[in-house]
Formats: sequence, structure tokens, C-alpha cells
Amino acid sequence: MGQGKDFGFWLKFFVFSLFVLTPIVAIKEIILLSGSDIFTSLTYCGDIALSIFMGISIIKIKPYAIQLSKVFLFTGLIGVIISLIMGEFSEIKFLLSNSIWLLFLYNSKDIKRIFKPLKEGLLLKPPFLV
Repeated sequence: MGQGKDFGFWLKFFVFSLFVLTPIVAIKEIILLSGSDIFTSLTYCGDIALSIFMGISIIKIKPYAIQLSKVFLFTGLIGVIISLIMGEFSEIKFLLSNSIWLLFLYNSKDIKRIFKPLKEGLLLKPPFLV
């Protein structure tokens, strides 16, 4: 099995969104903040790094890749819900996208076909042990 060549369209699009769309949105948000909120800017930088790491992990078909992606999307979903409760209704698009991608990761035949056979031992290893 080659690295990523057996992926269906939606899994390829998910990886594309990890490498391209997430960093573009994060960079746009950092620019809009213009240094006014350093903590939020650093959070977006972390999103960029983690998103690219997840994309590489999926392409290399690492056993922890999908679990890590689910954790990333779920924590993002929680953050969006908290933002919505606090009145930040501009975050609604992230609620929809994170929910859709989570549903995809839980229900995709590609994910089950490619990553389920890898379920052996510890799935989520720290990056320095990989």
C-alpha cells in the first residue's frame, strides 16, 4: 500500500484541507488580529503546525493519524461551541466544518479500509517516539 495513493476523493480533500485550507484560514486570522492578541495568534500558529503534522501522518498512514485528527477536530468543536455561547457567531462556519469532518472520519469506508488494519498497540504515540 503506497503512501496516500489508495485514498478516495474525500480523504484526499481532507488532507488538502489540513495542508492548505487550515493554514490559510489561520494566517488570515493572525493577520486580522495584527498582534493585538498574542495568545490567540500563537494558538493559530499551533493549529497550523498540528494541521500539517496530521496531514503528513495521514499520508504516511501512521496508526495514530486518524485518532489525532479526531481529537484535533473535537477540541476545535468544543472551542467553537464555547465561542458561540460567548456570542462569537462568526465561528458558526467552524462548527459546521468540524462536525462534517468528524462525521467523515467516523464513517468513511476509506478510513476503515486503510487505517483499521493498523490498530495494534498504542495508537496515539508522542511525536518524538514516531
